[in-house]
Amino acid sequence: MSKNNYIYFGVFAACTSVYIGAVLTGTYMTVTDESVLCFVADGMTGYGKDAWALSQGVINASVILIYTKLKGILKTHMVSTNDDTKKIFKSLYLIMLFYICGWFVTIVLLIALRITTKE
Repeated sequence: MSKNNYIYFGVFAACTSVYIGAVLTGTYMTVTDESVLCFVADGMTGYGKDAWALSQGVINASVILIYTKLKGILKTHMVSTNDDTKKIFKSLYLIMLFYICGWFVTIVLLIALRITTKE
């Protein structure tokens, strides 16, 4: 592996660690006595939960925007006519579709549970 790969993975690991640390710290510092559903997406309370939800929304929107912009750039430069590139983009869009559908189902279930739960 080249030096650039080590730098890339180091920066990636550092950014991931900082993000996880910030979410866990925010969650710990803003814990309330509010009851939560036993549901992964609803396992936090207080401002930490709001910050986490906002960051997830920003990340999801960014992924969609970046892939859409990248596809536009590749079409402009005529790189997307290559069969391998088309296969890669089909894979990326399939991953995005499952990712978005997963979040959609999570949100729908969370809303349904909040409406039907009498607490």
